[in-house]
Amino acid sequence: MKIKKKGIYSFKLNSGEELIAKVVAVNDDDTVELTQPLSIGMGQTGAVLMPSMISGDPTQRVTLNLTVCSLTTTPTEQVIESYNQGTSDISLPAEKKIIMG
Repeated sequence: MKIKKKGIYSFKLNSGEELIAKVVAVNDDDTVELTQPLSIGMGQTGAVLMPSMISGDPTQRVTLNLTVCSLTTTPTEQVIESYNQGTSDISLPAEKKIIMG
């Protein structure tokens, strides 16, 4: 799979950790620059997205060395939607309902 700039990808690291992030640059030295990487973990209700680095500045790019990845793929639409919701600064209002009584 060829990784392309501006794409959202899932990376399975050799450590077993799985993360999803947007690629902002593909470098010639087997590294990619990512924004807002989120790790995928298991919660009580299933898979959850959480910050990959608690101590890192989430507004800065991070560099991932692809030699530490065992798998790379394009995530499912549902995962991309969850990632976009988790990284967006836009907060959508709750759905309005009309109650007829």
